Amino acid sequence: MNQTMEVRILEGASALFYKFGFSRVRFSEIAREVGITTRTIYNYFPNKLSLSKAVSEYTISLVLKEIRILAEADTSFSDTIYLILKQVYQELKTRLPAYRKNAEFPGRGMPDLFTVDPEIEIFITQLMNRAVLEGIFEKDAPLEMMMQLLLNQVNYCFPADGAHSAITVDEDYFIRSMLLVIGTCITDEGRKQFRQLSK
Repeated sequence: MNQTMEVRILEGASALFYKFGFSRVRFSEIAREVGITTRTIYNYFPNKLSLSKAVSEYTISLVLKEIRILAEADTSFSDTIYLILKQVYQELKTRLPAYRKNAEFPGRGMPDLFTVDPEIEIFITQLMNRAVLEGIFEKDAPLEMMMQLLLNQVNYCFPADGAHSAITVDEDYFIRSMLLVIGTCITDEGRKQFRQLSK
């Protein structure tokens, strides 16, 4: 299999899924978008469900790559959180449909971003544990509750009925609202850092 061709198909399918919705896109339309034959797509993906799952995995891998780069950079924890939220916003804004975990039911609402792939959940958990070690989060901070609050905020900012329309909120509001949620579980010192970010 040609990996470059597979990526072309995934990117073309992702663009069409975002523009028109999963259920309205046919293989023939993806083939025209990419500039190949429908038969070529079938050589890589036997049906649309397998293609959609591959699109999700590809998109998630891109997000994870960007997040790892941010996390490994020589920046403060609070700056890392801020940059990650910017990245999350951009991914939700430009590639939202690719996060739909169950492609058979594309209209059932926004999935949980941090549980759509185990790697993302593990990463966020590790990030929160690091915050505890660095004294930014309280040692008894309810991390599970904070995770759910963050997911609820994502769902509020990106409602299911707006998945294929104009973005509901701008980047600034999204980041501030997410920082506000994070700020409920941090120490006084951590709160000072986040207060500066959320101004």
